[in-house]
Amino acid sequence: MIHSFLLQIIECVVCSGPSNRIFSKLRYLFYKPLLKYSGGIFTSGEHFCIESPTNISIGKNVYFNRNIFLAAIEEDENSQIQIGNNCLFGPNVVIVAGNHNVYSKGKQCIRDLDSIGGSVHIGNDCWVGANVTITSGITIGDHSVIGANSVVTRNIPSYVIAAGTPAKVIRYRG
Repeated sequence: MIHSFLLQIIECVVCSGPSNRIFSKLRYLFYKPLLKYSGGIFTSGEHFCIESPTNISIGKNVYFNRNIFLAAIEEDENSQIQIGNNCLFGPNVVIVAGNHNVYSKGKQCIRDLDSIGGSVHIGNDCWVGANVTITSGITIGDHSVIGANSVVTRNIPSYVIAAGTPAKVIRYRG
């Protein structure tokens, strides 16, 4: 209990620290042993938060801007987030690998509903713009770009630019 509390305090201080090299390195060092997989040093800005890091994999040379939230469901091995190599994330990105089971019968209060895990897979060399939300059950193909303010609710193929709410392919790259 004390160990868990101490870990939460350290996480709060490290993750809320400023966007500089020192705190970025501290965030990496804090999360690396907790992640399912880390391909190498990733860079992150202030307010970088991961829920259930044991279900999250981050490739090498990944850049996260500030106010990033990655969430998986800890108790569900199907709830996974995989981020490929050489990806860029703008500020205020939310990636969630799970949802509430709103079809559950017999429970009145939404907060009491069971969670359903899902995976999010982001390929190599992707750019996710500012204020993007990526929902559960999504694959974004290699070398794709997700435009700012998009909500990704369906799979995005490789080598495309997708944008909108819901995000859809607006152009092919190359």
